Amino acid sequence: FRRGDKAYLIDDPAYVGRAKAAYAPVDALARQQGELGGRQGALGGKQGALGAQQGMLGARQGQLAGQRAMLANQQAMLAAQSGQRDHAAEMQANRIKLEASEQELDRQQAKLSQQQSALGRQQAELGKQQEALGAQQEALGQRQQQATSQASQQIRKLLDEAIAKGVARPTSLR
Repeated sequence: FRRGDKAYLIDDPAYVGRAKAAYAPVDALARQQGELGGRQGALGGKQGALGAQQGMLGARQGQLAGQRAMLANQQAMLAAQSGQRDHAAEMQANRIKLEASEQELDRQQAKLSQQQSALGRQQAELGKQQEALGAQQEALGQRQQQATSQASQQIRKLLDEAIAKGVARPTSLR
C-alpha cells in the first residue's frame, strides 16, 4: 500500500486476515446485489417477451383496422349503387356478406383487446415486482456504501497500526 510518497508491504498473516475480515461484509453485500441484479434481469427478460407479444397483437390490430377500412369502402360502394333495382338481390347478398365480415372483425378485435388487457395486467405485475427489487437494490446499495466506509476506516486504522508497530515494511517500489 502507499502512504504519501512511500510504499509499504504487509505480509503478516494476522494483518492480512484482519484486512480480509474488514472487507467481508462489503463482499457479502456485493454478492447479494449481484443475485438481485440477476433476478431483475430475469424479470426484464419476461417484460421484454410480453412487450414482443403486445407488439404482435398491435400489428394484428393494425391489420384488422385495414380490413375494416376495406369493408367501409365496399359498404360505401354498395350504398352508391342502392338506387339500381336490377341488381337488388346481388346487392342484398353483398350487404349480408359485408355485415358478417364486420361482425367477424368485431369478434377478432374483441379477442385481441382481451389479450392486450391480459398482457397489460401481466406487465403491471412484473412492474410491481421490478419496483420491489429496485427498492431492495437501493437498500443494499446504501448498506454497501456504509459497509465500504466502515471497512475503509478499519483498514486505515489497521495500516496506521502496522506502520507504528513496524509490521508494514517500507519498500523501494514507486
